[in-house]
Amino acid sequence: MKREYKVARRASRHVRKWILRQPAVKEESITDWLLDDISRHSRKIFYKAFTRSEEARETGADWEWWIVYSNYAFKMRVQAKKVKAKGNNYASIAHTNRYGLQIEKLLNDAQAKNFAPFYALYSEGGAKTQCANRILDEGVYLSGAYQLNNTFILNGPVNIKAADLLLKSVPLSCFFGCPNAVVDFFSFLERYFLQEVRKQSSLEKLQGFHEKLPAYVSFVLEAGVETSASFEAEFARDMEGMNGIVVIDRRA
Repeated sequence: MKREYKVARRASRHVRKWILRQPAVKEESITDWLLDDISRHSRKIFYKAFTRSEEARETGADWEWWIVYSNYAFKMRVQAKKVKAKGNNYASIAHTNRYGLQIEKLLNDAQAKNFAPFYALYSEGGAKTQCANRILDEGVYLSGAYQLNNTFILNGPVNIKAADLLLKSVPLSCFFGCPNAVVDFFSFLERYFLQEVRKQSSLEKLQGFHEKLPAYVSFVLEAGVETSASFEAEFARDMEGMNGIVVIDRRA
């Protein structure tokens, strides 16, 4: 996945420069550009945007990721948040809508639908993260929703600085393979996101791991970016409330 690492890192660095240049850029604009860009520059990454609905905007996740291997697949749902460089980010992480606390919706759905819950943080960067290689120049960081909830939400309102959030995250490129560490993807998840891959009811079962692909993911893998116009309608029930899907093909 060396190419995919380079693709993700280049795109993530571009997002940082974009935020520095245009601080008012919207989360939706960053997400649409980011996922389209990494899919256009890799034959192993497929992105399909869905028709946006009010429900999709308010549920606990913006998009769904599937990382597919030969004998299993890892399912994630990701909520995007733009990080304020200055000031308190609590209101963003503790966002409430007609469903209640957004992060609680994401965590509850994770248990019900067996996915790992994550946040994508759009930031100016420049602060220390969990990354052992001290990458400081990216603009997209991934953080576990359980970790954010346990650290910043459960004990009531706190002042959340940008550096606090980045310290609980890793740069986007890390998900596509660290070039300086020989480690498999599962070991990477265990190291940085143990709370997200362990089922809360049983530590013996892994959260987000699936032995069999659902039909809509298989369809994306087979069709790539050339999905039919009827794709969204055909699999509407499976993808309810989502803004889009990303499939990363890591099969041998």
